[in-house]
Amino acid sequence: MGKLNSTAPCRPSAPPVSQGVRRLAGLLLLSAVMALGGCAVLGRGDTPSAVAEILGPEAIVMSRDGRVFITGRSGVYELRDPEGAPRLEQLPVRANVPAGCQFTGAESWERWLFVVCTVGDGSYLLRAQIGSNVPVLGGAAALPDIAIASGLTADDRGTLYVADSRQGGAAITRVTGATSSAFELETEVWLQDTRGGFPNGLQYASGRLYLTSAGRLSAIDLDERGRPGEIRTITTRLTFLDDFRVLPGGGFLLTDYSFNRLIVLSAEGIEMGTLAHGLQGPTDVLLLPAAEPGVPSVLIAERDRERISRVDPPESLQRFLMAPASNAR
Repeated sequence: MGKLNSTAPCRPSAPPVSQGVRRLAGLLLLSAVMALGGCAVLGRGDTPSAVAEILGPEAIVMSRDGRVFITGRSGVYELRDPEGAPRLEQLPVRANVPAGCQFTGAESWERWLFVVCTVGDGSYLLRAQIGSNVPVLGGAAALPDIAIASGLTADDRGTLYVADSRQGGAAITRVTGATSSAFELETEVWLQDTRGGFPNGLQYASGRLYLTSAGRLSAIDLDERGRPGEIRTITTRLTFLDDFRVLPGGGFLLTDYSFNRLIVLSAEGIEMGTLAHGLQGPTDVLLLPAAEPGVPSVLIAERDRERISRVDPPESLQRFLMAPASNAR
């Protein structure tokens, strides 16, 4: 496990080889900005505290019954009692996937937990049924159209969408059949042109699919048949944006990987403030249910620091968060 060392907010971390495509893009963007004006202005924000250590954390999701699951470089974990005495419990994998498959995206839908992993040029979807005991990843299926599986989300019907972050072939693939008892998948390339490079973070909310692609955050309306409409750009930045959360009021809680911070955006893409700075490779964020009305806390996956961190939002940003009872979708 990694050591919990601090670092200067403006100093970029070396990208892990296994995430070379994503990290190289972010590092190049960061170098361009620093060449123009030195350190980025991070704004105000708190330095988060450590919750748990985990190798290469990528995604954080919450089930409909409030359980928190995290993907790491070599496994999937449940974070128990995140606001009390937090502890990690690794989920058993009893599915037939190649050794060394690196876990990235995750999604919870009804009673299911879904995760994706990639090894070599192949990607796989695994699922576990969430019950009272430790969920077991006992089902797996290949994703033949996907080379580098990244972001993962589900719509209201349980249809999954997976971001493929390969260079020269970036796309979003739609997957049906993931909730069937037979776990027989049908896949199709749902969107080929994502604009702005390769897609990374995905989230479905209120009939739209939101995605990050390099330094761009976009929204795509779905028609009644689930087909993509026009891509609308919400914001474009000279940085690398990773995963995010759509806020109840239509704003966004967004990880800025290049500048090691967590930012709050309005629905129109206006930056409202920095929630956390001094991070190391933030890759995902999760709003925990509010302990009292309007005062949620936030979990952050810090890949380069190899830990899950927590920050309590300042009063000036609380009204933009307003976490619902659950992050389950």
